[in-house]
Amino acid sequence: MNIAQQYIVQQLRRELGASEATEHLIDWLLDSWATLDMLRDRFGEARALQLLTAYAPLPQASVQEAVLI
Repeated sequence: MNIAQQYIVQQLRRELGASEATEHLIDWLLDSWATLDMLRDRFGEARALQLLTAYAPLPQASVQEAVLI
């Protein structure tokens, strides 16, 4: 975890308080950072961010249809 991420985690604990819910949120955030790092290594910065922030363009479309779009 880099310095910026450590700061964010500290701020979350300070603002949200010590609770199980806060720790779950932090765990999910740490997992998302790790996932982003793996995607960056594999696909590069722009594609990694695109993959991580993507949403289905058509909510009613099936997964196969969404992949084809």
